[in-house]
Amino acid sequence: MSGNRDPRSGQPPKAKTKCQNVSHQSDTLHRPHPRVMEVILRLRKIINEYILQLESRHQQEDLEQEKQRHSQNIRDQEAILVHLMCEVVNLLHSGASSSLELQLPRLSLDSKGGAGGAYQGDKYHEDKNTSGFINLGLSENKLCIDLLTERLSQSDMNYIDGDLLQYPDWRGHAFLREEVARFLTYYCKAPDLLVPENVVVLNSSLSVFLTLTMVLGDPGDAFLIPTPFYSGFTLTARLYSKVELIHVHLQRKSTEADTQPFQLIVDKLEKALLEAKFKGKKVRGLVLFNPNNSLGDIGSLDSLMEYLEFAKRHNLHVIIDETSMLSEFRASIPFHSVLNMKSLPDPNRTHVIWGNSKSFGISGFRFGTLYTHNKEVVSAVGAFGFLHGISGITQHKLCRLLQDREWIDNVYLPTNRSRMQEAHRYITNRLKTLKIPFLNRGSGLYIWVNLKEYLDPCTFEEEQLLYRRFLDNKLLLAPGKAYMCKEPGWFRLTFTDNPLRLKVEWIDNVYLPTNRSRMQEAHRYITNKLKTMKVPFLSHGSGLYIWVNLKEYLDPCTFEEEQLLYRRFLDNKLLLAPGKAYMCKEPGWFRLTFTDNPLRLKVAMQRFSEALTDKKQNWIEKQLEDALVESVSSPSTRRSSSSSSSSSFVNVDTSHF
Repeated sequence: MSGNRDPRSGQPPKAKTKCQNVSHQSDTLHRPHPRVMEVILRLRKIINEYILQLESRHQQEDLEQEKQRHSQNIRDQEAILVHLMCEVVNLLHSGASSSLELQLPRLSLDSKGGAGGAYQGDKYHEDKNTSGFINLGLSENKLCIDLLTERLSQSDMNYIDGDLLQYPDWRGHAFLREEVARFLTYYCKAPDLLVPENVVVLNSSLSVFLTLTMVLGDPGDAFLIPTPFYSGFTLTARLYSKVELIHVHLQRKSTEADTQPFQLIVDKLEKALLEAKFKGKKVRGLVLFNPNNSLGDIGSLDSLMEYLEFAKRHNLHVIIDETSMLSEFRASIPFHSVLNMKSLPDPNRTHVIWGNSKSFGISGFRFGTLYTHNKEVVSAVGAFGFLHGISGITQHKLCRLLQDREWIDNVYLPTNRSRMQEAHRYITNRLKTLKIPFLNRGSGLYIWVNLKEYLDPCTFEEEQLLYRRFLDNKLLLAPGKAYMCKEPGWFRLTFTDNPLRLKVEWIDNVYLPTNRSRMQEAHRYITNKLKTMKVPFLSHGSGLYIWVNLKEYLDPCTFEEEQLLYRRFLDNKLLLAPGKAYMCKEPGWFRLTFTDNPLRLKVAMQRFSEALTDKKQNWIEKQLEDALVESVSSPSTRRSSSSSSSSSFVNVDTSHF
């Protein structure tokens, strides 16, 4: 084996280590969004140019001619400034001050951070904490914990040897790599025996992925990846290996150009690769999931072969994650591993990942393995075992578990499959009763649920609000945006949980009726207040908002006056959303969110009324002042002021208030 060849091309690698390019996570998390920075830099440049124009203006010989010549340019500059400012406001408003790709995927990791802090300290328990969080957003199989606990407690697991307490081979102990090769040969139905020398074990499938991207690519290189996909890949790719994941969007709706919804076809890959090259991207590889982590799709051997041949045509590496292997629960949908193929189109560029977190539901063991024919990749990835290795004792337990084929085939797999079928059937029946659409697949731990009907409008901002509403009701689901889904409204629901926790009568018998009742009550309170104040509004019986028409409080009815009214609400410590922010064509509309705490709503409507009253009073005072000035300046008015001074105020029109 030649240890000094580049695993990407067979050429000698550079001496530098990729670890030197890894920056601290907090630096990346606080780095402004690239679009925001681009707009700000353009804005700064234009402002500087505008200031220079103003400074040089008075130095021109003919000021009047200069004024005329510059007037149009200045108007153009102002228009550009307004446009750029709107872009900045919109980006910041949508949360783009930090990368959306870094911000949103963290939603799927809420069991470990963010809302997960609350979850870890307030987990649902059937006896001890029935009001705690239920987590159906985390990718864990909890259906056979009883079987695994029993098996891992048997005597053959409790073995201690001196070698297990020392540093192992960074690729993993030889006994474990040998057993992994035998295990994958058997369950992947490989045509030939897989060899231990092609195996590396690290402390999770995700660790295998991130080290692969570091070995196969340089910072700034790109990999094609179909969406939706496991969001942890985005997080590690951006923070660790600094590569870009180019999304190949799979969409639900069929079109003339996209006749296979949520299906990956080679045409989509060709198009994505062409677009990436057109943008100057250096694409190193293709990332695939089999079964898909989110949708549960299983790739056929024919489709897998097409993907691999596409990659070979373009000299791309293929990273295929088969971590969800053995999670299929329908006999009619058999699993086909890439390792089952008699001949790979490009074996030196095909790299398979597997782990036990989905197959066996022991994600706490932190185990992932790589199988590749590329010896240089094995050597390079294996070196990362120094940072991502597994303890020797854990490796022993894993080896004993994988060796026990009789228990796996006759106890664990049949029981796990049966319980998955039962849990899947229960959840899907409840969703059908609720008339909630979903994707019905036969593998994986998830159901892809369509909640677009509960979004008004159907946007990712509304998806986030619905996600938060589930959190408020102690339920964790994973929003589709976290998995780079292109369409808002999709949620990933993990159904492989304790049967008692899956009693989602809680959703339709507790959450939905309670939520609907409270929304009706809050809506009724707000609309009654608006009617009392004779303020027109639009409300269509769904969504979280009421569109309020405050045109009568604008004089003149312009967006500038709308902004002034918005500021008046701010002065009264009340935030409403002006229509201009939503590109409303007519000034005077405001969006009012009524789904808030009842006490806050009462305070809010009091401030709302006070702000409008102040606006009305100021308008009347201004009209009186203007009328008084007019009466004083008019000769006819001065002559008759002694007899009809009050008549000059009669024409003040306050009827529209």
